[in-house]
Amino acid sequence: MRRLLLCALLGGALLAALPLSAGAASYRASISGSQEVSWKVDGTSGNCEIRRGKGEGTVSFRFASAKPAPVSAGKSHGALAFVGSIPSTAKGTIAGAFTDSPETPCPGFEPSPAVTEPAGGCGATKFGLRVDLTAKGAFVYVTGPRVPLGPVSIAQSSGECPFPLDGAFLDSTDFAPCGDGKQLWKRSWGVASSGGRGLLASRWHMTPNQLPKRRRTRVFPKRATVDCTMPSRYTGGVRITGTLKYTLTLKRS
Repeated sequence: MRRLLLCALLGGALLAALPLSAGAASYRASISGSQEVSWKVDGTSGNCEIRRGKGEGTVSFRFASAKPAPVSAGKSHGALAFVGSIPSTAKGTIAGAFTDSPETPCPGFEPSPAVTEPAGGCGATKFGLRVDLTAKGAFVYVTGPRVPLGPVSIAQSSGECPFPLDGAFLDSTDFAPCGDGKQLWKRSWGVASSGGRGLLASRWHMTPNQLPKRRRTRVFPKRATVDCTMPSRYTGGVRITGTLKYTLTLKRS
């Protein structure tokens, strides 16, 4: 999971280093919203000893920027130019449980014991969230990787709470069926980061003419959903559903 966190941190450094286009103007952006992602698995696996994997969980949180952040937006070569990041804080809860238990033993053998994933990290959660805004074509892509609230620490004492990415019940960690993209500006961190600590990927159509002018303010509401089934070693796969709602406020500096 450190690798994913490092990618998010490096992505922020690259985003901040992007040059401003000649036709770009300065804006102040703030954001607030909520997200809930749930998962469920209930199926069997095995050829001789048949085992049942059963579990479910939910990660829900509200997030908001502490203060408006500078972003650059405008027109470049006739197309929309938009780049910036909004430091935010997320607070919520994470719940989950997963057990792999014997259902039918191999003939002549005792069944293997049940295995329950640790859940010491379930409960209240609070983390940093960097909301990245990137224009590509006629869309502004919005991603939200988890970032540290304070200095990065090697020690991780928060414990674990069952979540598909962290568990051993997925056949693949390619979350493309759930809207995740390979490009950094398309990542759906709400399903592809540890414990679901991140935003689901979203985008909205925008033209340069929609940008607020002369110190005016414009509000952009957005709702994004996900409903997918990830391949699993258990029959039926792992179903993931989620809803993200937020309001982005943009003001001309």
